[in-house]
Amino acid sequence: MGRLAGPGGRAPGHRSCGFGSVEEQGSYRYPYTALLGHADVNGDGRGELVLLTGGNTSHHGVLVTAVQDELVVVQPLLSFYGHGNACGPWCDLTTSCQNVRGQPRVVTVEGRNTWRYGRPMNHYRKQWRVVVYRLDGARLVRTEAHRGSTARNAALPAAWPFLNGLSCGTADWPDF
Repeated sequence: MGRLAGPGGRAPGHRSCGFGSVEEQGSYRYPYTALLGHADVNGDGRGELVLLTGGNTSHHGVLVTAVQDELVVVQPLLSFYGHGNACGPWCDLTTSCQNVRGQPRVVTVEGRNTWRYGRPMNHYRKQWRVVVYRLDGARLVRTEAHRGSTARNAALPAAWPFLNGLSCGTADWPDF
């Protein structure tokens, strides 16, 4: 196998933005990297590696795949496991690998509350957003998106994984 590189041959960087991540080109050294597992994300019979790359109020990771006999980091970065003061009474940050209408897909779920300091807890709602991606070479391409909100005690949509973690092939975080 060849070298590990991001687009343009450089390691990818990111800034944490509470929920999700913003990708930016340039050099960034991950504070730590750990292999979490592997998953066949694009259905080609070869497993992509799932790496943990850091986190603070959420955790970040990357998929690594082989493209033309080189290991490359898939863009964009993955975010999962929201926690801490940014969450308030509830948050959810999930990345999962699953079949959507019979096709292998990466599904991201972001959920947050509408609660604000000084308001009674029974006034908040749960807002959520789901984005479905397919792996195309070394890029996750958005294929569909959904959003909505529910009352604080209402059930969340059962069609999507609200795990507040990562579940992708053999990679689980936290360990479910």
